[in-house]
Amino acid sequence: MRFITVSLVFLFSLPCLPSAAGEAVALRAEKEVTVSKSPIKLTLRLHKTKLKRIPFLGSKEFRVAEPLHYQLTLQNIGTGSVPADEGFRNPGNMRTSFNRIGTLLEIVGPDGSAPPPQLGEHVPPGCAGNFVTAEDRRAAEKDIAAWKREGLSENQITRRLIDRKLATPEEHDDVVILHAGESITTVPWAYQRASEACRGKPEPEPKGQFAEMYGYVVSKPGKYRIRAVYDIRLTKEERAEYAKRKIPIEPWRTRAETPWIEFSVSP
Repeated sequence: MRFITVSLVFLFSLPCLPSAAGEAVALRAEKEVTVSKSPIKLTLRLHKTKLKRIPFLGSKEFRVAEPLHYQLTLQNIGTGSVPADEGFRNPGNMRTSFNRIGTLLEIVGPDGSAPPPQLGEHVPPGCAGNFVTAEDRRAAEKDIAAWKREGLSENQITRRLIDRKLATPEEHDDVVILHAGESITTVPWAYQRASEACRGKPEPEPKGQFAEMYGYVVSKPGKYRIRAVYDIRLTKEERAEYAKRKIPIEPWRTRAETPWIEFSVSP
């Protein structure tokens, strides 16, 4: 994985996007945990800790009636700069324990191991295109030029375009740089199937300020645990790239883990 600042790419076909439904309604978090370890502070919040499972489409399979919803905040409490994964901007790409490094969410299931990964949905043939018109793209390009003249940073421009559903960080340019004192919080987000997006079905509303958990299949009854992990290990090449660009990331290796939050799935 390459750790570089975020770049912009216009959307054409994505199965899951941050909602652009305006300001999220503030909801209470049942649990909140925090870890502070220089140079970062990491806070994880869960909307609910008791989930109920129901039959899936009349089959013998089960799913949770309402998925797990979380909010994650990363703050730079150091004096240098720190990288933050693109999952904050697009929770559909939030890293899990299967990714091992980065900013990620770890879940341990009733059997003591991680639940199975949630596989991405196949994009139906003919789905590509038509999500952003040529007029939208031209308007966005004019706005970008104006924002640059106003002195907005690349991160601020990215946030404005994402709010309009006109841009998202590329998968291989998946890091935002937080300078001293800056913080970033996951955007409100709800998963939408690619087939539904292709048919023009409206995006589902997020659960207030929370993002829907995506990446794990949580359906077996029992007790689970979840925590947030910040694990950055920059290679010699990555360090040289940052030094060349005069981005003072310190230290080069950082790992911090929030305490576990327990949640359950009822039969």
